[in-house]
Amino acid sequence: MHDFGWLVGLDYGQTRVKAVLVDPATGEVAAMRAAAPPKREGACSIGAETYRRLSDPEALVETGFQLIRDLALPGRGPVAIAVSSAGPPLVAVDRDLRPVWPVVGHWDGVGTEELDEHLPYNSDRFYAETGSPRWYHPPVFHLAWLKAHDPIRAENVAGVLSIGGYVAARLSGVMAAEPSTAGASGAFDRTTRAWSPALIRAGNLNPDWFPEVRPAGTALGENRWLMPGRRVLVSTGAHDYLAAALAAGITGPSMSLNVLGTWEMAVQFVKIGAEGGWGGGEPHDVLHDLHVLPGLGTQSLECWSGGQMEWARRLLSLSPSDFLAAADSAPLQAPIGHLYAPFLGPQFFPHQSKEIRAAFSGLDARVGPGDLARMVVEGLAYLGARMFEILETGRPGPAPALIMTGGATRGRITGQLKADMLNRTVYVHKLSELSAVGAALLAGVGAGYFEGLEQAAALFRNRVTPVDPDRDRHAAYRDAFDALAWA
Repeated sequence: MHDFGWLVGLDYGQTRVKAVLVDPATGEVAAMRAAAPPKREGACSIGAETYRRLSDPEALVETGFQLIRDLALPGRGPVAIAVSSAGPPLVAVDRDLRPVWPVVGHWDGVGTEELDEHLPYNSDRFYAETGSPRWYHPPVFHLAWLKAHDPIRAENVAGVLSIGGYVAARLSGVMAAEPSTAGASGAFDRTTRAWSPALIRAGNLNPDWFPEVRPAGTALGENRWLMPGRRVLVSTGAHDYLAAALAAGITGPSMSLNVLGTWEMAVQFVKIGAEGGWGGGEPHDVLHDLHVLPGLGTQSLECWSGGQMEWARRLLSLSPSDFLAAADSAPLQAPIGHLYAPFLGPQFFPHQSKEIRAAFSGLDARVGPGDLARMVVEGLAYLGARMFEILETGRPGPAPALIMTGGATRGRITGQLKADMLNRTVYVHKLSELSAVGAALLAGVGAGYFEGLEQAAALFRNRVTPVDPDRDRHAAYRDAFDALAWA
């Protein structure tokens, strides 16, 4: 083992950027800092069009570096850092690691027909290789569009990185990808664990844009300027929710993960062989990914959960903590005629039931902010439970142990509602920022503090609070919600 006294994990989420300081010797999170993503937006003019409301990669880097400095690391010893991020967004950089365009994702004003034109690929084959439905148009479609419409700037591209990979490159000077975030780009074949030459050719992209793929927790290099006088070792991170799975101690199919963020994720884990062998084929009803541990894949569904909470709390003029407190304030009981049908957005991803609309029912003059907040949280708990029921349909044996994490688990009733909806015990992890913690563990693997991923995964395993269901409430909730017209 090496003498790295501190591990730092930096996580880029959709609504928050977080940095955590982990003491691997004690297994404690010593400090955490968080900030909203920077408001400084990028813009990009291509021909006669100017595309706005785009994220500025430089601003993301500055925010993350400041959060690391704000951790105020004690002592002068060395530190290890890794970065996790949402998988799909990409940053195209030149040889000096300067962004060529704003963050490459879904640019408003670029139509799906244009994207399809620039990356023609069979839908079934695309799903079998990438684990994502083609109509989602992951960033590889936007790269193909940009290369065709902005060829002069495209000539300057030397590499394409996830946001986490970009920040790590800025720290280490090394461009690298790792499988869990590469998979979300749409250019990575999850069955071969390599960039797809066929997809890259279909988009008329330069294969040299796609960097070497290295496992999560691989040392990239050292940094000497982030914290002057201090040695900083930088390692590859991971897709945010898979970093969270590592921190939760999930190393096999006996546990499932429920991440409550802007998008709530229901994730189950399956063993895969050297040639893949999970997912593929019709219908395109489940997303497939690669865990950071070799030999383990994921099957997942997502729903816009935290986004609906954000909408509701803004309507009620409540802070995030006050919204959860308001939801907690009502007595814990089955619904008493007050219901929220949680379809402000699509039902599930990749299910796109856009014809369904959100609705409040049973309102009367006695309903207050706490009741409305509770109704939203109850409806979303039901929606999240339905995702697990879909994933577990036909699965042999008992359902895996369900671990919950994410900002919404700070609410007293969040875990209880999920247990009641599913009618089984759930386990709420005591750390709500597991993506950043998982990044810190990957930093420890790259630094040599841990002997491998399995040892790192053990550090925060079993730090959970079990929540048992109330069977009477389960029956009442399901009678109420199942009666609604779910599609």
